[in-house]
Amino acid sequence: ETHLLPDCSSPAVFQVENGTQFIHCMFPRRLHVVWEGKEIETELPYGIVSYFGTHGDAFYFAAERKVNSLE
Repeated sequence: ETHLLPDCSSPAVFQVENGTQFIHCMFPRRLHVVWEGKEIETELPYGIVSYFGTHGDAFYFAAERKVNSLE
């Protein structure tokens, strides 16, 4: 299935094993999720967010020196 990238600067796309896609945008600072064909836009936590990655069906990122996951 094909989806258009969101209108943002420097998009980074991550896909987990179940096919869910996570698209991180630098500006505006957002995380777009494509899950079961639905597009969901989320806001990232306030502060410095860095170190994005995936493992299995989880998406990981670091914010304020803490590792967070979305599954």
